[in-house]
Amino acid sequence: MLPFIIYCLIRDSHRVRDPSGKYIFITSCDTGLGNSLAKWLDKRGFHVTASCCSLSVKTVNLNLADSSSISRAVLFVTEETAGKGKFSILE
Repeated sequence: MLPFIIYCLIRDSHRVRDPSGKYIFITSCDTGLGNSLAKWLDKRGFHVTASCCSLSVKTVNLNLADSSSISRAVLFVTEETAGKGKFSILE
C-alpha cells in the first residue's frame, strides 16, 4: 500500500493546477496523437501552438457564436484569396 501512496503523491505533484498561463508547442498535429493531444490540451485551457506537415495549410481562429470572430475570418479568407480565384462561404 505504501508504494501506491508514494506513487500517487509523486504523480499528483507533477500535475498542472492552472493551465491558463501555460503554453504548449506540438509538432505534427495533422492527424493522430498530435491532433488529439492539441485538442485535449486546448479544451483544458492551455495555450496550444501546433505545427502541420503541410506548408500550404492556412488556419484562422473562428468562434461561430461571435459575429466579430466571423468577420475576422471572412476578412482573412478574402485577403488570402484576393486575385487568386473565387471562394464561397457555406452556411
